[in-house]
Amino acid sequence: MPTVYLMRHGHVDNPDAIFNHETVPLSQRGREQVEEAIRWFHSFGCPIRTVASPFLRTQQTAELITSSCGMVHETDPRLEEWRVGPYLGRPLVEFYAATHYDQDPPPSVLPPEIEPLETMAERVIEVIREVIVEIAPTIIVSHREPMVTAILRLQGKDFSTVHQVAFQMGDVWKVEFDDQNVFQQAEAVFASNE
Repeated sequence: MPTVYLMRHGHVDNPDAIFNHETVPLSQRGREQVEEAIRWFHSFGCPIRTVASPFLRTQQTAELITSSCGMVHETDPRLEEWRVGPYLGRPLVEFYAATHYDQDPPPSVLPPEIEPLETMAERVIEVIREVIVEIAPTIIVSHREPMVTAILRLQGKDFSTVHQVAFQMGDVWKVEFDDQNVFQQAEAVFASNE
């Protein structure tokens, strides 16, 4: 059964509550979370392949995983953080004021400079569908919103429950397909205790 593991990068320090930009590194706690996940992955063998977002925190997460198995990870820009235009690197309060994304449920229509949730989900699903036909199992290292929207879309759900999906930094979800690469299920399988 083709399987993909979706892993959110480890913890990052964010004392100013900004929408983290691409050069934010893992914190010491983040490195410890990734080490915990590596031990969990190693309990059933090394991953065959790891593909990560180009952002520093995801690259560092993937590097820790692959170096533990003597491998090199791949980078795919489709796995990058939510494309929020001028709000990347800005305080989250500004992003929420402009988008109302902190409301539950979030608005179905976002400002034009913000990547639609559907578009974000589809770019991650493209990567998932490519890796399941090439080599499996694969670990995909990315960011919360891209992976949660992809999970919801694979499950045939709308995005109204996006805030209710638990996917903390360092967590891992398992996504399974049948032999014809038809989606079967997605479930949280490792919690980092952030």
